[in-house]
Amino acid sequence: MFAKLAALILMLGLTASGMLVIRQQRLQAVSEMTSSTERAANFDRALWRVRVKISRAITPAKVRQMAAALGPMKPIEAEWGARPVWCEPDLDLASASAATPPRAKGAKMTPHVDQRVARAGDDE
Repeated sequence: MFAKLAALILMLGLTASGMLVIRQQRLQAVSEMTSSTERAANFDRALWRVRVKISRAITPAKVRQMAAALGPMKPIEAEWGARPVWCEPDLDLASASAATPPRAKGAKMTPHVDQRVARAGDDE
């Protein structure tokens, strides 16, 4: 009888200890979630402070001045319905070096839009 009572008390103690561990883990998880949310809010506040500094530093007059310094500009016009061109040259890995990316021998970088679109503005 004494052994059964001791085993019962021991099992209740272990169960209570296990429940306390689970409760502590849950509280720690909530604490970590709260601190990560607070860190994200702080990053958002810092981002908005930087955006405000940029918006105060850049005015329409400054943008016009920077654009004028670049010279005459014309809008980029794309032909309606132009299809993208995918460029995936055959790679020659034997001639590849660490400084340059591997390319096919004699391959040129091709534009990612149809050639008609790229030449449409050159006619003027």
